[in-house]
Amino acid sequence: MTSSGIDASMQRIIWDAGRYLIPIGGTAARAQYEAELKQALSGKDKVDEDLKRAIIGAEPAEHLLVYYLRMKTKASFQGSGDLKKRVRNALGVPNSTVPDATLESLDPFFKARNNIAHSMDYERPDESGRRARVHRSVDDVTSMCNNALGIAADLLHAVSDVIVANRPVR
Repeated sequence: MTSSGIDASMQRIIWDAGRYLIPIGGTAARAQYEAELKQALSGKDKVDEDLKRAIIGAEPAEHLLVYYLRMKTKASFQGSGDLKKRVRNALGVPNSTVPDATLESLDPFFKARNNIAHSMDYERPDESGRRARVHRSVDDVTSMCNNALGIAADLLHAVSDVIVANRPVR
């Protein structure tokens, strides 16, 4: 459930904060957006059909933004690398605010989540070599989940700070 909460909250913040920050020139989120679109169009790889449709659509700016946000949210978060690239960097959160080491402390949580999910994969009862169950103490699981939720909250607060810092002056 913690993992689902992280996925849901990170995907929501990408859409909400991304829609606000990316159109603002000079933001780190805008710079990341431009760099990734340039990379996608560089010709090193085949240009994605959805990207082509976004470019030639009636409102390319809106369609490109939606394309980019969909790319950031199309899959569940599998580890600290995803949180770095798809949330922190994409939304312009400084590394000093949510450091790599903080995000990397979630890797055992993601590994445990993936092990649990894959242990539910269908196995034929007549197959030998069934996987042994991994036992985790309640304290260990509680600690991993509390850490994961705490870091997710840190990311949400950091994105909020980026939004506040980029609000137009009235």
